Amino acid sequence: MNNIEIIIPKEVWINSYLSIARYYGGIRINGEEYSIVPPDEDLVARKWVGVYKKAGREKTIEFARRGISVSAARKAVRSINLSGGRRKRDTDDESNVIGDLFSNNNK
Repeated sequence: MNNIEIIIPKEVWINSYLSIARYYGGIRINGEEYSIVPPDEDLVARKWVGVYKKAGREKTIEFARRGISVSAARKAVRSINLSGGRRKRDTDDESNVIGDLFSNNNK
C-alpha cells in the first residue's frame, strides 16, 4: 500500500485547513480522496469507507496497523460475522488472522 493516511480523526482536521471538508462532505489531499463518515465524522480514505462503516473505527485502525490491504479488509468484513462467527468459506490464513481480530475484541 502506498503511504497514505487511512483515517484522519475529526479532532485533527476540524481546526485546520482541512476543515473545508465539512462544507463539501470530503476533500482531496495529494490525489487521495477522503470522505466524512458519521457518526465520528472522521475523514476516511474513500476506498476504506465501506470497511469503516461496516467494521467501525477501531477495527479499521487495527487493519491498517497490521498492514492488511483494503481488498483483504473488505473480504474479511464480508465474510466475518461481527459477532465473532465465521462462515464456512473462510479457510485461508489471512481470513483466520482477521477473524481473530474480530473474535478477540468481542469477548
